[in-house]
Amino acid sequence: MTVKINNKYQPKLPVINSQYPVININKINLNEMIYPGNQNNNNLNHIIQANFSNNLKTKNANIILIAHSGNSKISYFKNIYKLKNGDYIYIYNQRIKYIFEVYDKKIINPKDTNKLKHQKQTTLTLLTCFEHNKRLLVIAKLKGVNYH
Repeated sequence: MTVKINNKYQPKLPVINSQYPVININKINLNEMIYPGNQNNNNLNHIIQANFSNNLKTKNANIILIAHSGNSKISYFKNIYKLKNGDYIYIYNQRIKYIFEVYDKKIINPKDTNKLKHQKQTTLTLLTCFEHNKRLLVIAKLKGVNYH
């Protein structure tokens, strides 16, 4: 369930006590676990994969989450193109809620990795395939952290 406060979607979810972090984007009905890139189940055909190994570290980092788009049940990022500046993305990790606000979207070539480099602030980048061999990036900045 979501509510709108100041024209922003806010989740009403319990704190998720999961072994892995969870991403929640109410605007596109996404609520899935995030698996670190070093896991045995490191298969993008089944999961949302992250560029961190064990812990979600957010201080001046660019956290990159990768998932499929398309029409199948594993196309977790099929609707991220609908996100706009000012929309919120929430990451729940071990009783901590990270609040990110979308501030940019880019369509890039697959080899253009400069757009994924470290930022001067804590950012979250959602990465997925886009039409005609391109990649869609949705970039959000950390707005707040709530401890439960």
